[in-house]
Amino acid sequence: MQYQDAINFCHGRSPSANVIIPRDEGWEHSQPAFKVAHLAAGGIFSQKQQEYPMHELPVMNGILKVVMKHAAMNNVSKVVAIQLQVGKLSDLEEKWMQHYFDYLTKGTVADGAKLEIEWGDVVMRCAGCEKEFTTEPGADNFGSCTHCGGQGGEILSGKEYYVKNMVAQ
Repeated sequence: MQYQDAINFCHGRSPSANVIIPRDEGWEHSQPAFKVAHLAAGGIFSQKQQEYPMHELPVMNGILKVVMKHAAMNNVSKVVAIQLQVGKLSDLEEKWMQHYFDYLTKGTVADGAKLEIEWGDVVMRCAGCEKEFTTEPGADNFGSCTHCGGQGGEILSGKEYYVKNMVAQ
C-alpha cells in the first residue's frame, strides 16, 4: 500500500519548546509530560537534554497517528514496516526514532514495525545566481553554490519528514 500522507509540522520551534507536531492533532507538549514519557520509554536526561529536549518522541507520536489512521481505513491487521522520508536537516536521529516508535506502538497493529528511513538531500537556491544546488550538512563547503560559488540562500528541502509508504499484512 502506498501512502503519500505528508505531515505538516510546525518549523517555528525554539530551544525551550522543541516540538514538531501537527497543531490539529490535539496533542500538546509540556515539559513535565515529555520528561515522564521520555523516562518511561527508557530515556535518560542530561542537563543539556533538559534545556534542549529531543523531539523524536512527539514526531513519532505524529507519525504513529498517520499510520494508525491509514491502517484503520484499510482494515490492516499488522503493520510490518513504515518507510519514511527524512531530511538531513531535520535534527532527527534514527536510533531514537525507532526507540520511541517501539515504545509508542506497544499493543497496537504497528507493534514491532520497523522504520525504514530514507535520508533526503538538502537542496538550496543560491542567493546570488538563483540556481538550485544540493549541499551536505557538516561539509566544509555546506551552503556553497555548486554553480557560482556563492554562499547561502534559501533552503528548499532537507528539514521535512513524512510517511512515504507503509508495508502491511
